[in-house]
Amino acid sequence: MSNSKDAALVSIIMASYNSEQWIDETIESVQAQTYTNWELLITDDASTDATVEKALAKAREDHRIQVFRSEVNQGAAKTRNNSLSHAKGRYIAFLDSDDLWTAEKLEHQLAYMKQNGCAMCYTDYDIISGDGEYRKTVRVPSSVTYSGYLKGPITCTHSIVLDGDVIDRKLMVMPDIRRGQDGATWLQILKTGVTGYALHESLAKYRRHNGSLSSNKLTALKRTWFLYRKVEKLSLPYACICFVSYVINALKKYS
Repeated sequence: MSNSKDAALVSIIMASYNSEQWIDETIESVQAQTYTNWELLITDDASTDATVEKALAKAREDHRIQVFRSEVNQGAAKTRNNSLSHAKGRYIAFLDSDDLWTAEKLEHQLAYMKQNGCAMCYTDYDIISGDGEYRKTVRVPSSVTYSGYLKGPITCTHSIVLDGDVIDRKLMVMPDIRRGQDGATWLQILKTGVTGYALHESLAKYRRHNGSLSSNKLTALKRTWFLYRKVEKLSLPYACICFVSYVINALKKYS
């Protein structure tokens, strides 16, 4: 499928920051795709380690890879948006510089999207440790709407693919907030009436680094509340309802 003349180009949006330990493996998981008509657009957010040098070395070997560099740290939103501004593909996919895809990820997901006519698709995914050890598989809901996303986490950013022929590309531009910019982006897309659909195959791997799990959970809760009140501007009663549902669904998801 990927080698046919009508195979659509996929633009892969990658933000990188101080990920020299993982970025080679991440890029190689893209290069291993059975669907070969892609471009990988990496914007480095002023890394202080060898991340950008490793990315540039990969780009010299593979013309499908482009690397851009910010001179000052700007955060994930601006970094991803810079890559997005260079995207030429019909489909937009996302992958952070420490996460991974399975080799069939794009092929299976695009086939599913074409067969089912969906403009926003996400998949099940595995959680792995910092050193790549398998932890668990997360099964995602079969579909999600705007109200459904408010009430529960669905997936990780690196499993999502968007059809730019259906979804206005302006809606893919991430709000300039330090945390939760990806969730805010999915909400602004879903708010237009788009429904996201799941392909129930585990095609991506989310790397959960060492650190305080309780601290990570607290950060996620704060981020979610900020998203409700400051970004989506939900009323206090509705925000509370969504927040309780979010906590319950998150506990089920990660239990």
